[in-house]
Amino acid sequence: MRRDYNELREGAKVNRETALINVIKQVYSLLGPATPEKVASELSLIRLEQALAVLRDVAAKYDIDLPGRSEAEVTNAIAVAKKDARRIIIKQGDITEETTDAIVNPANSRLVHGGGAARAIAVKGGEEIVRQSNEIIRKIGHLPTTKAVITGAGKLPCKFVIHVVGPQMGEGDEDSKLKRAVWNVLTLAENYNLQTIAMPAISSGIFGFPKPRCAEVLLSTAARFLDSCAVSLQQIVMCNHDEETYRIFLHTAERLKVLEASEG
Repeated sequence: MRRDYNELREGAKVNRETALINVIKQVYSLLGPATPEKVASELSLIRLEQALAVLRDVAAKYDIDLPGRSEAEVTNAIAVAKKDARRIIIKQGDITEETTDAIVNPANSRLVHGGGAARAIAVKGGEEIVRQSNEIIRKIGHLPTTKAVITGAGKLPCKFVIHVVGPQMGEGDEDSKLKRAVWNVLTLAENYNLQTIAMPAISSGIFGFPKPRCAEVLLSTAARFLDSCAVSLQQIVMCNHDEETYRIFLHTAERLKVLEASEG
């Protein structure tokens, strides 16, 4: 009787292990060969990589022969899907109406939102943006050129506002400073795990930065960041209200071959 019980128990154990092996194979079949090219979300791709890593570890431990493509093929498919998920969009519109995770405010060093896009953002966003901006200035005194800080979005449809001080023409080394300003904005967005961001033509208003040069710097820097550093960030919208600036950005993006979509 004891022997029969032990045999039944061992049989049940074997059945459970067989069932587990079959489940692992089935899940891998779904995740590995089929999913990477179809996953649009960068965070989903990260979770996919983690899931595949766990399955491969279990398979190696128990000597399970996994079906589907090789590990190198799956890894390459995920890398391609990641790159395809990232894009730059050129848009003509009101940045205060953008539903991206964050919008960029081309600010001054005192975060006094008195004119242009900064004023529009503060007016539509309400007192919360002004209050948080004032609190930042109380703590740090002023915002240096190229520095980026983040606040809530108040009543705006986005989640955050990233404030950055771009260079003024005539202060020297303007192109390099504008590149650093854009890079700092995107790095801050990445640090907050944001997936989408909209920015206007930083420094091209009262700061006097020529719009064609501004478009060149913003687009080339954004493209380089997406290719080399982005993990969570997937979409950068270059959003400008006036027709002239929109056209300049559109033509520059086409020339640089970084354009994924345009919305007039």
